[in-house]
Amino acid sequence: MKVILVDAENVGLKGVEKVSASISDRVFVFSKSENIEQYCEKSLYQHISDYPSGANQADFCIIAYLMRFLTLY
Repeated sequence: MKVILVDAENVGLKGVEKVSASISDRVFVFSKSENIEQYCEKSLYQHISDYPSGANQADFCIIAYLMRFLTLY
């Protein structure tokens, strides 16, 4: 199982579409865009948008998720 964390605010929808994940992989996409959220629902990716608005806030949230995975697995 791989854990894939995508900062969609930097790479956009095209970057999310390029992710190739197997059924056992966990993909987390960080974005506040509704288009990306809809794509994530179709692709069975976890969409995260509950972080505060502002510069680098998605980055801080990604770091928190990464630390959580590193301590659990």
